[in-house]
Amino acid sequence: MKVSDFFHSLHDFFTEKRFVVFTLSLIFILFLFGLILSDGFTGGAESIWHYNYSHFAFKYPHLLFNSWSKPVFTLLSAPFAVFGFKAMQFFNILLAIAAGLFAYLVAKELKMRQPILAIILCCFTPVFTYNIFSGLTEILFAVTTIITTYLLLKNRYLLASIVVSFLPLIRSEGIFLIPIYAFFLVYRKQYKTVLLMLVGPIIYSVVGGFVNHDFLWLINQNPYSEDIGLYGTGSFFQFIKRSPGYFGIPNELFYVTGLVAGLTLYLRSQKEFSKEFLLVILPFFTYLFVHSFMWWTGLGNSQGNNRYMAAIVPLMAVMSTRGLTLFSLMFEILFRRPWIKIAALYIGILSVIHIPFAVQNYPIGTDAYNKIVAQVGSWIKSNGLDKQKIYFKDSNVPFVLGLNPFDSTKCQSIFLVKSKVNENIEVGSILVYDERFFPTDKNEFDSLVQNHNFELQKVFEPDANFKVYSRDYRMAIFKRIRTDSAILNKNRMVAYGSKEEFRSLVNLNFDRSYHQLDSASIYFDNKNETKCIEINVLKEQFIVNEFDLSTINFEKPLELYLRLKINPQDTLKLPLLYVVEVVKKDKQIFYKEIQLENKDGELNSWFNIDCRVKLPEEISFNGTLKTYFLNRNKGRYLIDDYQLGYCFKR
Repeated sequence: MKVSDFFHSLHDFFTEKRFVVFTLSLIFILFLFGLILSDGFTGGAESIWHYNYSHFAFKYPHLLFNSWSKPVFTLLSAPFAVFGFKAMQFFNILLAIAAGLFAYLVAKELKMRQPILAIILCCFTPVFTYNIFSGLTEILFAVTTIITTYLLLKNRYLLASIVVSFLPLIRSEGIFLIPIYAFFLVYRKQYKTVLLMLVGPIIYSVVGGFVNHDFLWLINQNPYSEDIGLYGTGSFFQFIKRSPGYFGIPNELFYVTGLVAGLTLYLRSQKEFSKEFLLVILPFFTYLFVHSFMWWTGLGNSQGNNRYMAAIVPLMAVMSTRGLTLFSLMFEILFRRPWIKIAALYIGILSVIHIPFAVQNYPIGTDAYNKIVAQVGSWIKSNGLDKQKIYFKDSNVPFVLGLNPFDSTKCQSIFLVKSKVNENIEVGSILVYDERFFPTDKNEFDSLVQNHNFELQKVFEPDANFKVYSRDYRMAIFKRIRTDSAILNKNRMVAYGSKEEFRSLVNLNFDRSYHQLDSASIYFDNKNETKCIEINVLKEQFIVNEFDLSTINFEKPLELYLRLKINPQDTLKLPLLYVVEVVKKDKQIFYKEIQLENKDGELNSWFNIDCRVKLPEEISFNGTLKTYFLNRNKGRYLIDDYQLGYCFKR
C-alpha cells in the first residue's frame, strides 16, 4: 500500500464523529492518568467539605438538603464520593469531558468552522483543568450552563427550562443567569416554558421542607446573607486583570478575537447571530460582572478566587473557537499559502494545550497547606490525642484523622461559631486552630494563647511560608482545661518562645483593618493579591497614632517593637522614615527616626522590617507617645502588615 493511500484511508476513517470520540477519549485518558498519579488535590478545605457532604449523604440524608453544600451537586456526586475522594475527582473528570463535548455541539450548532476546537479550548483552559482535580462545584455548573445553551439552540425549550432551574442549586450565582435564559424564551415567544424555571427550587423547597422542617430553607439557610465583606473586598476589575493568568494568554487572545467577531456579526445581522449573543456572550459577561461586583462590594462574601471563572469556561471556549479559526485564517490571507493556515491552527492548539502544564505541576503533589495539615494529624495520633473529642473549623482535620465529621461523639465542627470558643468546647477535648477560618470568625490565635481555659500543646508553621487572607499561615493544637490562670505563661512560652510579653498597639493588614484617616490611600497590589497602603506625595505624615502613656502598662524602660513590610516604588534617594516621639506638657522629650531601607536597594519588591526601639529610662507614665511614617523624600512606597507593640512584662 502506498503511503498516500494509507493517509487517504485514515482520513476516510476519521469522520468528524469518530474524531470527536477519539479526541475526548485521549483527553479522558490523560486526565485519568493525572488523577492516578496525583498525591494531592486542588480546592483546599472547600473540596474536602463538599466531599464530606457527598460521602456521608446516604448515611445522613439531611445532608442532601444543605444550602452551603449545594444540594444538586451533593446528590449527583454522592454515588461517586461514597467510594472515596479520588472517586469524587473522577466524577469531575466525567463532567469536564461532558463540558468539552457540549461546547463542541454548541459551536457546531452555531455553524462555526472546526467546532471540534471547542473541546480542546475548554478542557485545556488552565483554571478549568486545575479545578477538575478538586471536589468543587464549578465544573458541574459549567456543564449545566453549556447544556442549557445547547438545548435552547436545538429548540428543546421545555427540557432546557427544567435543567436551568437547578442551576442556583449547584452554585448560588446561577440565579443571575436564569433571567438571561428567560429573556431568550420570551424572545422566542415561549412564554409558558418560562414558568418551568421554578421546577428545581419548588421540588427542593418542598422535599427539603419536610427534612429541615422549614419550607423556606433555601432562603433561611443562605450562608451568604450576612457578614458583608467577610473575606475582604477588592478591585472591580480584578477578574479582568487576572484573566490572562487563569484563562491562559493564547486562550485570552482567541476568545477576545472571537468576542469582537461575534459582536460585529451580531450588530450587522442581529437576527442571524442573536442566539450566539444571547446564549453564549451574554451569560459569560453576566457571570463575570456578578462576581466582579460581589468582590468589589463584599456582597455574597466572595473570596475573589480565580477558580470561580472555571464555571464559564465552556462559553469562553465557544467564543475562542471562532477566534482561533479567524487567527489561522488571518495567516492564510497575509501569506497567501493554505498550509500556513493549517500550521497556525496547530500552533494555536499546541499553545493552548501547553499552558495548563506550564502553570501547574501535573501530577498534582501535596502542597504546603496539605503538608502542614498532615503534620497536625500525625502529631495528634502519635500523642494519643485522637482518642479525645476533636473540635475544628478546617474540614481537612477530620479528613486526615480518618474521622466522620458528622459524628459529634468523636469530633465537631465549630465553623462560623463567633462567640467565645471555650463556651462551646468540652473540658478535656482538643481544639485544632488554623489561621484561615478562626480569624475569619473573629477567633484570634493570641486571644486563645491568653485564654485561661486552653493549654497550648504545639504550634505548626510551614517550611515554606505562605499567606491566607494576608496572614502568615500556621496551625496549633489546644487542650480545653478547667480555668487556670497559671497556664498563660506556659502558653506564651510555647507560642512565642520568649519570657518577654508584648501587647499590641497597632495591627493593620489593610484587608480587614486599616487606619481610618488614611483609608483613601488604600492600594490593591495585584501581583500579590493583597491590599496595602500607598505612601505618596499627597502629604508628609501617614498613619499618625497618639497614645496616652498613662493608659499603657509597661515595664521601664519602654521598649517598642515594629514589624512591617515595605515596597519602594520609584525612588531610592532617601529611605522612608518611621518616627517615634514623646511629648510631655507640649514639650518634645524624645524623638527618633528609623530608616526603613532595604540593604539590597531593590525597587518594586517587598522586604520585611523587624526592629525594636528602647526609649530612655526617664520616659515615665505621663505624656503622649506619637508614631507615624515620615515621607520627607516625597517618594512612593507601599506598606503592609504594619504592627506596633510594647513590652509590658520581662
